[in-house]
Amino acid sequence: MPLLITHPAPKTADHEHRFMIGIHCRYCRGTDVSRDAAARWSEADQVWELSCVQDQGTCEDCGGETTLVERLRDLDGLDAGPVSKYDCYNDEPFVERDTLILSGRELATVLAAIRFWQRRADPRDPEMEIATDDGQEALSDDEIDALCERLNK
Repeated sequence: MPLLITHPAPKTADHEHRFMIGIHCRYCRGTDVSRDAAARWSEADQVWELSCVQDQGTCEDCGGETTLVERLRDLDGLDAGPVSKYDCYNDEPFVERDTLILSGRELATVLAAIRFWQRRADPRDPEMEIATDDGQEALSDDEIDALCERLNK
């Protein structure tokens, strides 16, 4: 199963996911989208309070009503696929994936640990059993460099 590594969503996010998402048009994949909403006046607080958000959306990119889909964001903020099977573009198959959410500190620690391993790996180290996955060949220096590049994106 593919693994997506991403940043956590801010605490102020207006969705239930713990990770960053983007909202797109299902048909043209555009990102200039909106939803209609209703607000109610609060006499007590003297502010307009959002009371509901409509399901259907509008896409300015293709100029019409649309179904909005939630898309995963990778570490670069780029589209990394649908959040669920209901968030696929019209012509896109759903691929199940695990999502690992790393803070900046966690990602830095993972990268440092990989680089440390790369510099001092010894076949007698107990961690070699993990690195070789009980019989597989450990990653080469070039493969570790490529992995760090992918994580650093």
